[in-house]
Amino acid sequence: TSAEQECEGLNDFQLEKCCSLKSYQNSKNFEEIILKMALDDDPGDMKYVLPNKNCEIEKNRLEHGLCQNIPYMKPNFGCCTFAPFVREQKMIQKGYLQISENIDERLKSECASKRFLLWTRVPKDYFVGHNHKSFSFRCMLKEAISLNRTLVIDDFVAMQKEHTNLDLKIVEVPYIAWYDSNFINKYPMGYVMWQDFKKECGTPGVLTKEDNSLSIVKYSASFSEMNSHSETSLLVRDFTSSEKSEFRYGFKVCSLNNDTNAIPSNYKIDIPIRPAKGFINRMVDDMMTLLEDSNKEGLYDDYVCFHIRRGDKIGLKQYPNLDEETSPKRILEILEDILKPNSTVFIATNEINMVEFFSPLEEKYRIASIYHTSSIVNHEKFIPSTLALIDYGISGRCKRFIPTFSSEKSKGFEKNISLSKSPK
Repeated sequence: TSAEQECEGLNDFQLEKCCSLKSYQNSKNFEEIILKMALDDDPGDMKYVLPNKNCEIEKNRLEHGLCQNIPYMKPNFGCCTFAPFVREQKMIQKGYLQISENIDERLKSECASKRFLLWTRVPKDYFVGHNHKSFSFRCMLKEAISLNRTLVIDDFVAMQKEHTNLDLKIVEVPYIAWYDSNFINKYPMGYVMWQDFKKECGTPGVLTKEDNSLSIVKYSASFSEMNSHSETSLLVRDFTSSEKSEFRYGFKVCSLNNDTNAIPSNYKIDIPIRPAKGFINRMVDDMMTLLEDSNKEGLYDDYVCFHIRRGDKIGLKQYPNLDEETSPKRILEILEDILKPNSTVFIATNEINMVEFFSPLEEKYRIASIYHTSSIVNHEKFIPSTLALIDYGISGRCKRFIPTFSSEKSKGFEKNISLSKSPK
């Protein structure tokens, strides 16, 4: 039944409640669909695009119809999923959702003896690329380790259009579709996903401010302030009220100049987020085998790898010559002195039509990329930003590597080589 039919004719309070519950149910339905999809054996993530499109249609219908003036509908940043903790708490405060009167006292006691850390969803982190997500996840993980608290992780991640190159403002997928956090279990505190946390200690009414088992602190809280809540079971760092520019990203918590905000940790965290289910690592391994075998006869030079950043950077003022600097002509000029003809060139790029664009190179070299090797990577099954994870993995293992920007480091050459004179 449409929101118009269910909510028509209600007074202001009842209308807001009706619209909010309708939005809540739409989110729950969407979450259930994509979480179920994540359990199948197909690692491709293009399968999530259709549910996202359907959800976007429903959201637009709800938010631009009878419910368009409801304040509650606005602060979800265009997401189809519900942000952990915050939105349900608001609905409970407003009386739209009810806390069960039959809370298990044994569960309350058991949960009160445990220690958890939750960061509310940071909009900027939620929508940005994998690298930025990685920086903020590292910071959140360091804080959990330092406070010796089990880390509660959002079940969903997203990426905006400029990273995915899809005809959608946002694509949301289950966390486990992109990342694997099992490595966190090597630390004593471990982790739990929000949906699992909600089944027990995260059930509304189990941990509360009233019995001092729940503390919500501002996004800018210092480490010492966080540490002062050691007797609290669930400690929430709340980013929802953040207006300061330095807190647009969660990793800023760890990089403030103020020493009281510096998060100490004796642990070295090399890889804060890791590709899901090992499928990316398998593809990287297969591609590396192909590259290593490309010169079995010893007739050519060892392969050279390029990371060529074009798409989202072309036309920006800080990169005035990038189009020309990353052209096939420029690449051929660089290769002239470092690679014999018929040797292999691997290209990692965000150029949309990369096969056609870089085809002039094939007159002199053998070109390899995730778009040239369908037997290894079926690129039609993956969102472009996910393909980038495979490119990153390959580029990191190449013996000879040339980046796009002058501030990035090349590998395998006496002097640093880059395609562009501009820093990143």
